[in-house]
Amino acid sequence: MEEKELLELTEPFLASIGTIIKMSKQQLEKRLREQGEEITAHQYAILVRLSKGNLTVKELGESFSIEPPTLIPIIDLLERRNLVVRIPDLKDRRRKLLQVTERGNELISRMRSDIKNDAVAQAFLRMGKEKSVTLVGLLQLLAKELQR
Repeated sequence: MEEKELLELTEPFLASIGTIIKMSKQQLEKRLREQGEEITAHQYAILVRLSKGNLTVKELGESFSIEPPTLIPIIDLLERRNLVVRIPDLKDRRRKLLQVTERGNELISRMRSDIKNDAVAQAFLRMGKEKSVTLVGLLQLLAKELQR
């Protein structure tokens, strides 16, 4: 592609993705507050990731491209809110694994059962399944390309 074509793609993309991030973050945090939780969208994303399996801080950081020193205060906050606990790694006693608590899993369940009120889910419904699946696939591909 030529430079002009790249600019015609990149600039509107960046503006659109900025709007998407801002709007979805605000809406998710509103839904979290309605559930009685004062955590950010990013903290919730970490909670959801940990619900798929216990990880060390280092492993969790790698999955989000975040350095452990940046991640530790977030984990500390989730732990103080009784959403996450640190447990010993049975394979290596020197390591601690992060595990979602029962309270954390209950929050995730409540949020998932309320998906009909999620702005992104509503947009996907209006767009239709085929366009939504294509969009998500392309965004995942772009994310992989950006990590190269």
